[in-house]
Amino acid sequence: MRKLYLLLLFLPFIEACETSAGLAEETVEAYVPVYKSYEEMSQVRLDPSKKLEKSGKIYIYKTALLISEPGQGVHIFDNRDSRKQKRLNFIAVPGNRDMELKDNILYVDNGLDLVTICISDIENIKVLNRTKDVFPYPMYPDREGVKFVCPDPSKGYVVGWVLDNVEDPKCYR
Repeated sequence: MRKLYLLLLFLPFIEACETSAGLAEETVEAYVPVYKSYEEMSQVRLDPSKKLEKSGKIYIYKTALLISEPGQGVHIFDNRDSRKQKRLNFIAVPGNRDMELKDNILYVDNGLDLVTICISDIENIKVLNRTKDVFPYPMYPDREGVKFVCPDPSKGYVVGWVLDNVEDPKCYR
């Protein structure tokens, strides 16, 4: 009777054990990179105006107001009446995080590259130059203390991160 009692006492622990070959990878919340092809990244162009979702730097250039939108590009507004700006155009610059303006030249980061754009004719911008591989490749999300899927530059440029359930992410920051 005592043996049966001991067997029943330890049975739940025996059932809970598996060999290491039978264990599945642990699924946890982790950040996963969102990629855009390098070809798509290099497409700097003048588009029709669009709604400003999140603003960055702001510059006044002649009668125009330039407002950067992180990750997207630069919005151009007619600023002749500063109480009632009018949307003009949008300079699409994928992966853009920052901009500077000197004279007629707008300097923008475009993923890994530095791009200079002549804006002397604000309605007809012209890309003057692209200096490749000036900026570092994004290797981790902006957050700290998180697990994430290690980025793979062969898949493209990382334009963002999404939280997802992932089996055994290899990177941590």
